[in-house]
Parts: sequence; C-alpha cells; structure tokens
Amino acid sequence: MNSSTTTSLPRLPDYSRPATAAAILGAAVLSGGVTVAIYSLYFAADNPFAGTIDSEETLSDTLGVFSIAFGAAALLLLAVALRWSVTLRAAGFGNPPVLIMSVVLAVEVIICANLDILSTVDQVFDDYAAYPRLPMAVAAWYLVIAGSVLALGTTLAPPSRRALTTRSGAVLAAIGVLACAAAAGVAQCVGDDDRVIDHRTAAATAVSPVPNRLGSEKFRINLKDSRRVVVGGNGFFVGSKEGITAYDGATGNPRWHYLRPKVTSRGVQHSPDSMVSVPAENVVATYWENLGWIAFDASTGERLWTDSEFSRGRPEHGPTAGTTYGDEPAPFLVRVTDCTLARYEARSGRLMWAHPGQNVCRIRDSKIAVTSHAIYRMSAVGTTQTLISAFDLATGATVAERKIPNPDSDRTPKLSVVDDVVSIDWHDKTAGHLRFESPDNLRTAAVTEPAEVIAADPSTGTIVTRSDRDAVTMSETRAPAGSRPVVGLPSYWSYKFDALLLTDELVISTEGLRTWKRSDLTENTPDDALSSCSLLGASQAPGVVLLRCGDSRSTPQIVGFAP
Repeated sequence: MNSSTTTSLPRLPDYSRPATAAAILGAAVLSGGVTVAIYSLYFAADNPFAGTIDSEETLSDTLGVFSIAFGAAALLLLAVALRWSVTLRAAGFGNPPVLIMSVVLAVEVIICANLDILSTVDQVFDDYAAYPRLPMAVAAWYLVIAGSVLALGTTLAPPSRRALTTRSGAVLAAIGVLACAAAAGVAQCVGDDDRVIDHRTAAATAVSPVPNRLGSEKFRINLKDSRRVVVGGNGFFVGSKEGITAYDGATGNPRWHYLRPKVTSRGVQHSPDSMVSVPAENVVATYWENLGWIAFDASTGERLWTDSEFSRGRPEHGPTAGTTYGDEPAPFLVRVTDCTLARYEARSGRLMWAHPGQNVCRIRDSKIAVTSHAIYRMSAVGTTQTLISAFDLATGATVAERKIPNPDSDRTPKLSVVDDVVSIDWHDKTAGHLRFESPDNLRTAAVTEPAEVIAADPSTGTIVTRSDRDAVTMSETRAPAGSRPVVGLPSYWSYKFDALLLTDELVISTEGLRTWKRSDLTENTPDDALSSCSLLGASQAPGVVLLRCGDSRSTPQIVGFAP
C-alpha cells in the first residue's frame, strides 16, 4: 500500500490590513496637507512686510508650492499603487510606484535639509511679528511628508480589497482629518500675533475741558528712558519701545494700552517718535519697526486699521516728517514724501488728496505747516525767493500763494506753528518775521522785525511773542497797539520758552514755572508751583496742564496740574 506524507509550508504574513490602514491614513493626511497649503498661499494673513523682506522670509511661498506639488504627486502614486501595482508585477514590470515614491520622499528630505526650516522660522519670528501664513505652510509641508511615508508603506505591500470594514476605514480617515486639523490649529496659534500683545481697551467717556488756569499739582508719573508724551484722547499718550499707554488727563490714571512686553533690539518694537495724535478725528497712530503703522481710537484704544493707504510707508515718510508739529497733537493726518504733500482720513487711513511739488524741489527745501484752517507749504523758488502755498483741507486745491524775498540763498526761512498761528522767520543777513492765521492773512500780512510766537489763543485772537527789543509781550492780533509787556522775563534768543495761554492765565516755563493773570498780567505764581523738578516743557491737555521735567541725574516725570 502506498503511503504519502504532506509537508506544511509556513504561511506568508498578510500585510493587507496594515497596508490598507496606511493607505487610508496617507490619503487623508496628504489631502489635508494640500488643503492647508492652499489655505496658506491664498487665504492666510501674510507678513505686513512681505514686500520688503529678504528672500529667506519667502519660505512660506516655497513650502506652500512644494506641499501642493509633492502632495499631489504622492496622492497620484498612491492611487496607481492601489489600482495597478498587482497588475504591473504580474506583467513583469516590478513595482514602479515604490521606486518613484522613494525618490519623492528622498527629495522631500533633501528639501528639508537645504531650507533649514525650523531655524529659518525662528529667525523670521525673531525679526517680525507672528503671522499665520508661515506656520501654516510649515504644517502643510510636514503633513505631506508624513503622508508620503504612509504612502510609501502602502506601495511596498499593496493591500487586497476589503481588508478593513467600512467602519474601520471611516475611523482611520477621521483620524487623518483630525490630525490635519490639529496641525492647522497649532499653526494658527503659533501665527497669532495677539498672544504676545497686552492690549487693554476702555469705555468711551466724555472728554474733560482744558483747565482755565494752572491750579495745583494733582499727580506725577515716572517715565523710563526714550519715552514720548503726546496730547490727545481723554488726556495724553505715553510712548515707549514696548508700546503706547493712554492716560486720563483729569486723574492721571491709565485708560488703555497696547504693549509688547518682550521686545528685542532686532525684532518688532514701537517707535515712540512716530506717534501722532489727531484729536479732530479722535485717532492716535503709531509706527512699529518690522510691523508697520497701527491706528487706534484715541478714547477706547480699539484698533482702527493696520493696512491702509497711509500705512504703506515708513516713519521717515510719516506724519511728522517735514511738518511742524511734534509732541503737540496734529490737526490732520498729513504725509510728506520728497515734495509730495498728501492728506489722509485718520479714521480709515484713506488717501483724500495728494499735491505734488515742483520738479526741482528737494525735501530740505520744502517745509509743511498744518493748521485747523489750511495746510501750508514753503519751498524755495530759485535762490532769491520763497514760495508759500496754502491748500484747502478738503480738496487740496491751492487757495492762496505768496512769494517773499529770501535774503539767504543757502537756506529757506524757518517755518513754525503755535496754536494755529503760522510764523516764518529768517535771522541771517536781513532778519524778519511774517505771521498769519489763515490763507487770507497770508496775502496781506506784513513783514515785521524779528519776533517769536510762543503762545496763542485763536478764539480771542490773542498772541504772546518775544523779541530782542520788546522782550515778552501779549497782544491782540487785530490791535497791535494794545500790546502789553510781560515783565520779569529775559529776551535772549537762546533762552528756551514754553508758554501756554489758558482761559484765565498765561503760563510760561523757563528754568522754572511762572504764571500771570490774563486780565491784567499780574504775576500770580504759586509758591509751590513746581518743586523738585528740572522743567523741560509744558502743554495743555483735556483735564490737565502737563509739565515735563527731569535731567540726566533724575528720572523723567510728567506732572499734572489742574484747578
């Protein structure tokens, strides 16, 4: 009887289930990576400095494009492997999808090494504010790499059909989608600049009137170095490298602030000198290095705009460049670029009009004065004349012009504004002084002996001037014969004066603080008007008279006075 034996061979492992899982996860992650890449390229907010930064900061564009291209290629190879891999092997062609997928993955790794992605991202965010586009592009790229790894595993061992149930496949697909959503959420958080900003707003309240007299000391605020004070809103603003803080003039208490507590010397930091307050539109605008302009509601601190027609410029082309207002509030938002004068709507940053200068005009030959009645430009005409032009506030149309002889061919005269009174002065060769309050006055004002306007009250037509001959005098612009001297003050041109013309008092700060009644110019300086303070200047604000004091040996301070 014949007998036979059967030898059992070891069964080959079945990779259908893990391969199917890898295919489903890979397809979901690759699709999610491509979707995130598309969002980063076309929808995510970009760096405000995208047009001026170096090539290394274009990493978001590079990674976005690569993610779409390599993600689409990996999805295509995955589909080919699932559909035709077995057929290709049976026909003797081997497994081309796994070879091509290996090349794709190798190229992705090489790109990662060449771009040095993580260190470049750190450098960009050290130099600039966080923005979503770059971390979104990075997340998309790493999702594509993860999906490519899963796709490579699938091409090595293509699964058979129905290796997993429909429910299991749906769960795996959901896991892939959730992983992509989590990556996008983390990227959005990393790119959220608000997480490093300390922004506190305030409720809108009535603005206190400017005090009618000096009164007594109400508060003192110590300032750090490199801080600047500008009047506006419900009181005044203090600017530093960290940001801007608004104070209530009546109490000296902070109202709102917008700060970046962790500023660095090379990254985003506030430029205090750029601050401009526009009380007529209740706006304060300020410039941040490596970020751009930000405008706030002066009362509440709410952000009004960051991207506008006005914001497309640096601080050297900002509202204080070439104009006569500095620490004082600005009547309107004006920009001077070379010899082009432009006015903007402060609430929106929208360009209202632009007025180009003469072709031969250079920035050093052109000066701008902004008042509540008109905008004036003074520029040289040849070497012997100076042209003064007045522009309508609403349209920019020229409403008045006047040419005056220029006694010094090497420079244009000095242009200044004090409380809406415009002064033009020249001190070399033939000295003279011209002042006016409106375009009509520009045409008819007489050139007088040298004088300096140190304070004015437009509502009553009262001005305070000083000169070598008459020292300090107060007069009505329409009745110069009625000028009255302010006794006891030196008239040296090198002697610094800050003067305020309040409703009931004249306040003058020199080396100390002194006051006079406006009615009869009787001095009424309080005995303790200002103690322990080296006076630097004075200004009037809603609810308070501000005095700035300090020297190299003491901490700068703001001292608030009110009745």
